[in-house]
Amino acid sequence: MYDKKLKKWISDCNTDELRQKCLNPANANDKEVQFLKSSDLLSKIKTKQVAAEAVAGMDKLAKENYPPALYGMGQMFYYGWGVHTDRKKAVELYKKAADKGYEPAKQILAEMKKAKKAKIISAVVSVLAVAGIAAALIFFWPEKAPPVPPASGIIKVNEKTSLSKVEAGSEFANEMSDIILEYDDEEVISGNKSTNRLIVKYDGTSLDLSEFEADLVIANSKNTLIIQFSDKEKADDCYNKLQNAPGVIFVERDEYNVSSNYISEEYCTLEPVESTEPGSDYYSWGVPDMGLDQLSDYVSEYYGDKELVVGVIDFGALVHSENSHRYIEGYNVVTGGKVVPAQHGTHVVGTVLDGADCDNIKVWNLDVFNGYEGTSSLLCYSAIELCIENNVDVINMSLGGPCERMLHEGIKEAYDAGIPVVVAAGNETADIADGLACPADIPQAITVGAYDINHEIADFSNYGAAVDVCAPGVKICSYSHEKDGKLVFLQGTSMASPHIAAMAALLRAIYPDITPTDIKNYIKNSCRTFTNEAAYATNNYGAGAPDATIFIEEK
Repeated sequence: MYDKKLKKWISDCNTDELRQKCLNPANANDKEVQFLKSSDLLSKIKTKQVAAEAVAGMDKLAKENYPPALYGMGQMFYYGWGVHTDRKKAVELYKKAADKGYEPAKQILAEMKKAKKAKIISAVVSVLAVAGIAAALIFFWPEKAPPVPPASGIIKVNEKTSLSKVEAGSEFANEMSDIILEYDDEEVISGNKSTNRLIVKYDGTSLDLSEFEADLVIANSKNTLIIQFSDKEKADDCYNKLQNAPGVIFVERDEYNVSSNYISEEYCTLEPVESTEPGSDYYSWGVPDMGLDQLSDYVSEYYGDKELVVGVIDFGALVHSENSHRYIEGYNVVTGGKVVPAQHGTHVVGTVLDGADCDNIKVWNLDVFNGYEGTSSLLCYSAIELCIENNVDVINMSLGGPCERMLHEGIKEAYDAGIPVVVAAGNETADIADGLACPADIPQAITVGAYDINHEIADFSNYGAAVDVCAPGVKICSYSHEKDGKLVFLQGTSMASPHIAAMAALLRAIYPDITPTDIKNYIKNSCRTFTNEAAYATNNYGAGAPDATIFIEEK
């Protein structure tokens, strides 16, 4: 089994008697022997590499509900040994093993529950301790005592409710992963069952939630609360009562209703290509169309000394070796582990790298989908908080759903922190003002529609006053998630948005102190209108198509 102190797998075939049993051909079909052999193979991995034979053997036994193998696969997923890290999956396997009466699984589940309670208590004690120390400092040295920022306002909760206060975005993200691990099963993630989770934004210094019997409340320093119930009726009661409660700015349900902005298969061409035109340094036709190739060369030559990071909040991305030096290890916001590569996220990341083709401009992929079709506004908010905490330079969000206040809050916070957020307009051929595409409707974002290679508006692109610019979004070539070096064509405003995110990153390299509003205005003021496209006369598609070459100055 896995030894967390040594950080390696220790073989369960650890006595002469067991080794002899494994060597006897007559025991080849014995499940214990098969388990011991798989465990022994896992112990021979020097690093967290994949050992197909060992994983396959252990997985086969787990699917047959052999308790030690269920527990073993749980450990593998929990610690990322031989497989990707997925703590939600690990807990599911531990529970199956415990249901079969396997004592180590029962023990580890009990320890996890105990650790979670201790974590909450520790957080509360820490806040009280800091407050106490601060009071003492103020008493003895009032002129030198630094102010101690509160974790949040005073939150009163029911005696049966656990309260946790967090400061940093990473702490908030960890709490989110724990909640999802415990409460969100397949039915919840698929949208067939409610999360029983509320998001509350309040004004002032306190909020009384003592009448609501929630399981737990998480509060951050920005007056945002997560309230988790195990019972839908209790969640609905709290939702209804907080709608008009004094000091509550908004309350909304957290559901898995945010999706990637791709378009259906009838519009989407998936054509694998093995190579691009000889001599080309880009894959998307949009890169030279916008002049991003020229601006990238200019930035590389004159402004390549400072590292910039584009945070891509999306599905997980497969790292392609061609640009592996420009990837910052991705983070799975759902599980707290590794990203799960998928086509959409891989393609979007590839276009950012393609459009801002400079070694000093890198990408940090935040996976908010974990392989599922939908994600929640709270997971997206958590990803934005992580981007703010880690000082990324630009954020790209090629996703959207019904209008959610929490997504708006996250983008406003990024905007206030000086980070431009680029979002896809959506693909419903609809007016964004109708509330169909959030966060495309928020004025603090840079909202991007799509045009094709003939400079005509894509027939799927959303429109409206919220659209700032359009960018190439039809038949865009970028990386595939299927294997390193493979490429595919996709289309949608999802594909247009990363072109603008790449341009924003290049502008940040040239003008390091530029504000999000300045970046939006620079991009809009660089636009060419398409005289052959009557739709632009309606002002429904923003300022036009950006021309990045206007920022190139002769040196």
